[in-house]
This record gives sequence, structure tokens and C-alpha cells, in this order.
Amino acid sequence: MDVKNLFRTLLFGTFGVASLGPILTNLHAMDMSEETGASEIIPVKEEKPAAPLITPAEIEQAKKAIAMLNAIISSTEEFLRKMQIIPDLPGKMNKWISQKKLHNSSAQLSWESIQTQIEELNALLYTLREKDPKTGQYRHIGSLLKNEALYNNLAKLQSMLQTYVPRIIIPDFGLDKVSKESRDAIRETLNQYLDAFNALNVITDIKTVQQLYEGRAKELTAEEKKLADQAKKDTEKSRGQNEYGDYDWGDYDAYADIYNFEDQFSDW
Repeated sequence: MDVKNLFRTLLFGTFGVASLGPILTNLHAMDMSEETGASEIIPVKEEKPAAPLITPAEIEQAKKAIAMLNAIISSTEEFLRKMQIIPDLPGKMNKWISQKKLHNSSAQLSWESIQTQIEELNALLYTLREKDPKTGQYRHIGSLLKNEALYNNLAKLQSMLQTYVPRIIIPDFGLDKVSKESRDAIRETLNQYLDAFNALNVITDIKTVQQLYEGRAKELTAEEKKLADQAKKDTEKSRGQNEYGDYDWGDYDAYADIYNFEDQFSDW
């Protein structure tokens, strides 16, 4: 439709105010077409996907890491259940401490203090298995795999727990005495935990791995907010700030000046 026909429609046709937007948009497209010789093609900016927290090459290692964490959690919870049934466990602990049968024996060491650390470790192991709800990927496994010392120390703890915890046989209802073999297995299990907490710093290292993700998550959140703010600004800029739709009515005066509408149609 040429300019004259457009404004015949504008002046004599049946239309509402909302019809002006599409008409002037068409006119603007015709104007751009005459200048460039072709319709303008606006390139679409391709968004790069976020870098994965764990690469495909680490998938098999990740499966092994998850299996290791599950095994430690399972052995730890089994050990804690068994310890709840043993009568006078604190008394036996005090005896082992005085006899230096437990590693890192000190006046501050007690069953309550060891139990607190074991439960803290177990809770941290659960967090290492967490997945990011947005990506579906494990949050901490990639960092765990890169921390060889922590990974190897956890692997050692897994092996020792799977060796000694099954040897702890608890009498029914805790009424009978615990066998010597079971007492030895309890002591060895406790020593493995004590080594992990004190000599190997497993709890501290796990917290360090968690902090790596938290720092990266804050950076991602800040970047997402920046992109969202920019998208909002772009949207507000591209849409007309009026009640008649998306057309920017500020261009109307410019078209009136360019095409001298009143002069062109004064003889109609």
C-alpha cells in the first residue's frame, strides 16, 4: 500500500485509534525499505549456555564419588544406631581414653563430643550429594573430585568403616555383654573417625569445598540479576509508553513533517 492509499484509509476509512499503530508501523517499514532496498533483518543474539559445574569426562568419577558418599553415610548411620543400644558406652569410652586406646586421647574427649562430630560429618556428606535444581547437576562433586586429598581421605574412611562396622554385634535389647571382638571393632571405628577429624581435617576440607560452590553461586546470581535488569530495560525501551499498544507515538510528528500530510491531501 502506497502513502496516498494509506492516508485515504486514515482520512476516510473506518478505524479506531488503535488502528493508527499498525498503519504507521507499515509506513515506517516502507520508509526503511526504500532506504535499504530490503527489509531490515535484526540478528538474534545467541545466548551461550552456562558452563556446567561438572564435565562429561567426570561422569564416571562422579558416580564413584556418589557411591563412596552413600557408603560412608550408610556405615555411619548403622554405627550410630548400634551405639544407642550399647549399655554404659560413656563409661567404656572413659576407660579407653585413660588406657590411651583411642587416638588423640585428651581430657576433653568423650562419647558426646565424638558423637557430635560424627553427626556433623554425616550432615556434610548429605550436602555434598546435593543437586542444583536449575541445572540438575551436583553442586559439589566437581570440586570434590578436584580435591584429591579430601577424596582419598574419604575413600580411606569408607574402606575402614565397611571393614569394622559390620563386626560390631550388638546383643538383643543390649542386655548381654558386648563381645571382645565387637569392643575391638568399636574402638577401631572410633579411631578412624578421630583420625578423619583431627589428623586429616576432613570436616574442614568439606566445608572448604562447599564454600567454593557458594562463591560461584553468588557470582551466577549477580550475573543473572544483571541480565534480568538489562532485559527489563530493553523491553521498556522497545515498547511504547502509552495505552494504545506497543507503537511509539512519538514518531508520528516526524512522519507528519517528512511527508507533509496536510499539503499532500489538501486537494482531496
